[in-house]
Amino acid sequence: MKLKYRPIKSTYDTVISASKDAITIDGKDYTFDATSVAWPDINAQTGGAIIEAHRENGILYATVRRRYTGSWQAWYSRDYTEVKELCLKA
Repeated sequence: MKLKYRPIKSTYDTVISASKDAITIDGKDYTFDATSVAWPDINAQTGGAIIEAHRENGILYATVRRRYTGSWQAWYSRDYTEVKELCLKA
């Protein structure tokens, strides 16, 4: 899986866990089909937690909203970041 973050200043830090076909954002699980992304209105249906998602050559790419209270420079990139399994806190 590859993630790209959309930082947003907030009163809390987003907690993200990810694996090959699933993302947990602030305790809410989002699971994707293993071969596609059958989620046409993902932004609205996840309350903006996941802005977009797609697959390229079998790899899941997703842009997620990441809330933060402190600094964002250490984890922010304009590009997708490859993750195998992670648990992040801003």
